Amino acid sequence: MLVRRLAALLVSIALGALALPAAAAPITVPVDIAVGPAGLWFSDDIGREQVGHLGLKIRLEAIISRELIKAHINQVPANYRQMALQMNEVRFRPSMFIPEELIISPKFAHTGMYGSTWRPLQLGLSLVSGPSPVSLSAGLDLTAAFIHSDSLGFSWMFLLRPGVDLQLEWEIAVARDFHVSVGWQSVLYIPQPLGGGVFDLGGFNDRSIWHVGQVFLLFHGFSNYQANL
Repeated sequence: MLVRRLAALLVSIALGALALPAAAAPITVPVDIAVGPAGLWFSDDIGREQVGHLGLKIRLEAIISRELIKAHINQVPANYRQMALQMNEVRFRPSMFIPEELIISPKFAHTGMYGSTWRPLQLGLSLVSGPSPVSLSAGLDLTAAFIHSDSLGFSWMFLLRPGVDLQLEWEIAVARDFHVSVGWQSVLYIPQPLGGGVFDLGGFNDRSIWHVGQVFLLFHGFSNYQANL
């Protein structure tokens, strides 16, 4: 029920204004564009064989502030308005097809991998507010990756698994339009056996891929997008 209400609220704020007259004044929505390196650690034999693998974290979010919600509260359905007014900030991703992360990890020793992770749904809360906020979020993930190895008992495999994650992030405002954030993400997957197919079910052991930990560093740039609402 909560997820449905939040989804309705996001759609109302982002798209509901299309019902307004065409002559309505445009509004300015800040967009957070962030990119940075990530290190991945696997809780299985892949993790023991190599200390970590490399990734590139990507983020594109429209920031809907409390002030913007208040200014356009009439666009939110009446039964959601009270909830909307209690929100400090809503972050809206324009497309679930944009990957959250690219895995680009050549075979430095015995194993390499290349792929992407999508995070189509996330819910978060602010633990610390102010100029250096700390946030905690949970999300749904989908990872697709090609893995090749000459030491794990298989030459190659294709990883395709849904998962759930928990992410802790600390953001630091270096300048008005430039922030830096560091964080840790832990993803729990339905186990896939090493060397097995996408329909094979593994266990929570060293011969399956079931957990990935990730540390990341993001560089945030902010740009204003003008929407004719």
